[in-house]
Amino acid sequence: MIIGIGCLIIFTSFTYTVAQEEVSILLGKNVTEWHAISAALISENRHEEAIKYYDKILEISPDDQKALLNKGSVLKDLDRHEEAIKYYDKILEISPNHVKALTSKGISLAFLHEWDEAEKLIVQAMELEPENKVIKSTMAQFLAGVPSIPAH
Repeated sequence: MIIGIGCLIIFTSFTYTVAQEEVSILLGKNVTEWHAISAALISENRHEEAIKYYDKILEISPDDQKALLNKGSVLKDLDRHEEAIKYYDKILEISPNHVKALTSKGISLAFLHEWDEAEKLIVQAMELEPENKVIKSTMAQFLAGVPSIPAH
């Protein structure tokens, strides 16, 4: 009987944990709320959970540039640069002059030591928005050999 109760407790705990994970993905009623929830999760350093929301958004709207950019940024924050680049590339297919995607992809490429391609992208972003302080800072850090990750 004690073994049965123990098994029941373990099963209940496991079921509760799985249910909580499933419920957390379903919080919010629409894409706008999912964006807000994912932003809040990022601010709490709950990156993996935020990725689940971005995945849900991209299931419904695969060309959502905000979700693509933010998912790429989260992956970049997690040092998953190859994965991040895929999301930046998707944005650049849709909007070849998307400054944030160009800059973020350049930073990820710099972390992967692909300096020539990184420099081209950062210069391209700089040409599109020469007064953008984030790009200027990124360019200065790139030239100094210290790539950084700008805020989302």
